[in-house]
Amino acid sequence: MEFKMVKSSFSRITSLTLLALLGTFNFTGCGHTRSVRLQARDDLENGKLIEAEQKLISKDVVSEAKSRFLTLVELGTVAHTAGDYEKSQLFFEKAREMAAKLYTTSATEKAATFIFNDNSQTYPGLDYEVSMVHYFLVMNNLMMYQEGKVKAWEMPLIQEDGKTIFDARKVVERLLDRKQANELLSRARADVLAWDSILEVVRQKNRGQAAYKDDIGSKMLAAFVHRTVATPSDLGTARILYQNAADLMIKSYAMFPTFNSAYGKYVAQYASLPSMKESELKGGVIQPTAKYDALEKYIHFSSERVAKKEGNTLVILESGMIPEKKEKVYNVGLGSVINGIEDRTTREIVTFIGAEVLINFAPMILVAGVIEESIDQEEDRKNGVSDRDSRDGYKAINRGIDKAVGFKFKLPYIAKLPNDVEYKVVLTAMDGKKIEVPTVVVDPVGDFAWNEVDQKSSSVNVKTGVRVGLKYLIPLISAYKTYTNLKANAGEFLASTAATAVWIAGKKVVDATESADIRAWNMLPQNICMMEAQIPAGKYTVAAVGSRASETWNIDLGHFEVDGTRKNFLKKRVFYMPKALSAQKN
Repeated sequence: MEFKMVKSSFSRITSLTLLALLGTFNFTGCGHTRSVRLQARDDLENGKLIEAEQKLISKDVVSEAKSRFLTLVELGTVAHTAGDYEKSQLFFEKAREMAAKLYTTSATEKAATFIFNDNSQTYPGLDYEVSMVHYFLVMNNLMMYQEGKVKAWEMPLIQEDGKTIFDARKVVERLLDRKQANELLSRARADVLAWDSILEVVRQKNRGQAAYKDDIGSKMLAAFVHRTVATPSDLGTARILYQNAADLMIKSYAMFPTFNSAYGKYVAQYASLPSMKESELKGGVIQPTAKYDALEKYIHFSSERVAKKEGNTLVILESGMIPEKKEKVYNVGLGSVINGIEDRTTREIVTFIGAEVLINFAPMILVAGVIEESIDQEEDRKNGVSDRDSRDGYKAINRGIDKAVGFKFKLPYIAKLPNDVEYKVVLTAMDGKKIEVPTVVVDPVGDFAWNEVDQKSSSVNVKTGVRVGLKYLIPLISAYKTYTNLKANAGEFLASTAATAVWIAGKKVVDATESADIRAWNMLPQNICMMEAQIPAGKYTVAAVGSRASETWNIDLGHFEVDGTRKNFLKKRVFYMPKALSAQKN
């Protein structure tokens, strides 16, 4: 292919070049607000709830419209932790409304994620995050029902560029009569139904994939809510929900490491699982952990209590904090990106430019990459290795470029932590008698986060590599043009030196501007644990006792009163994480 042919055809890649050039002007404005959000997370963990809220309503955070979903759920989490459930509900209701609108991302924003990066898209919340919005909506209503009152709370004026998002409000404490309390219970029941509707959408979207698409915690909580309402219809629904939860142990939860030590095999063979019998699954792709067995027993235990009408208190313990979402760097060769260009003519033109760059002005180490690939191909042919790509001259050159010119791109990841902490809740009566309630993990939220982020990063790996690689073509083409323009007048050495400088400078620009979308609801607990118990009416002090291997710890959780005339909801959150586990978080 002669260079004049490339010149005449260069217009065919003008749009490609323009997109890549635009991509070097990356959106990185969320860097500062990320640090503010992480500081608010630390404040939450340390009980500094006023400070956390102040950071989240700061001008910089509120004005970040593309991350509004996160601001709402974080403010909702802080208010919920403070016991301001009515205030929390306002934030989570707005977050639910926003998530519904954003669930189908606009074509414009999808295009922008190709030109720039995923930070250019309005953050819609991941599937497990949207699901957790509904968890908090249910819990806010249940906690107000449990307490029989709405605590006093204040809402500061929250504005974006003079536009009011939330009006300033000051609400005094008010007691709830029986009718008002029952209305809250009815809302909780409506919210668990809405929660299942959202999960049905997720199930349909993720059908056939080993991805988050159901939630046993939602089933267990919904079943207890229906048992609290206690009409014959509600009790029937509770029985169905417990059966659904039992089915999900194999169908869904075995993909998570908390419950299955062979989760890797389970995920790898996921497509063939429907044709396998349960007897083939257990002991094969499913190696139940102690937490799997405990949850299975809890589901059966609760199901039996529907008929007996036992179990007057549902204990809910949120423990720990999910790991931060971070960036992971991947190294990919430029040749792989060129091979990713679907249009053959464009790919050939870009390949020619890449080859010219390597042969004419790049350092000798780059040429060595092409030579190395040629030697490898010749060895393959001698050994009878059949590789369709080895007969494609353009792909052969591109693999040589791969070995010589590499680049980096970033994708988000969340660390997979060992889930080996146990918690029990201890209630101490006024007379000193103690009731111990061991809790069971029903929602390993950390596993949900790790699984979904890992799945999404794997699915966009190639797309992201091509998108970022196209950015690198700009300095490569610019370097080539610099070389050809200077060679005749300045000589080979100066032309080569100048072109190399252009390439290195352009590459640094792309390296500096490219970033992964690491926005996340970082305030969620690592686990949501539950257990129901029959607890005598009365007042109690409550503590959480945690253990990990030989280490144990005790956390004071305040007071709780059991009403003997109805079902009760005891919900607490603990942030403490043992030192050995904390070290793995960083």
